[in-house]
Amino acid sequence: MATEADQIESLRDLFEYELEQMYYVENQLVDALGTMASEVTNDKMRMGFEDHQEETERHVERLERVFDAIGAEPRMRETQTFEGMMADKEEFEAHVGDDDLRNIHHLSAGMKNEHVEITGYQSLLTLANKLDLGDEVTDPLEENLDSEESTLKELKAMSEGSELKSVLDRLL
Repeated sequence: MATEADQIESLRDLFEYELEQMYYVENQLVDALGTMASEVTNDKMRMGFEDHQEETERHVERLERVFDAIGAEPRMRETQTFEGMMADKEEFEAHVGDDDLRNIHHLSAGMKNEHVEITGYQSLLTLANKLDLGDEVTDPLEENLDSEESTLKELKAMSEGSELKSVLDRLL
């Protein structure tokens, strides 16, 4: 049950609500990316997940700077979007028996997640700009958005790479 302190009654409240959700997602991803890196058998994918895990740790730090800039304590708010994606991953893991299929699925899941994060950061930036929260807030959010967009490009390139194409051909 929501308390009065949890009521969303203004754009500022909405900004903080979405910031708390993004902080939750980024913190959860630090662990999830480590798990995914250990589950894939493709070395490029493993290194990519490990690199993004390190980048995600920096995303968390930037979000903490945003909380500080708005005078709020960092707080995580669970989001069903992320929880649903993690439940889908667990369901898949319970049924997959082929490493190549696991690799392809993890690559796809990574791209889906990047799209969700990109949308989240775009929303936060829109609200921050409407609220005129200043560069101390928007700069870290823009850095995270740029990073997510870069990661999505890398994942797309990996999905179109010759190594993955040979796996797909083998599975057909």
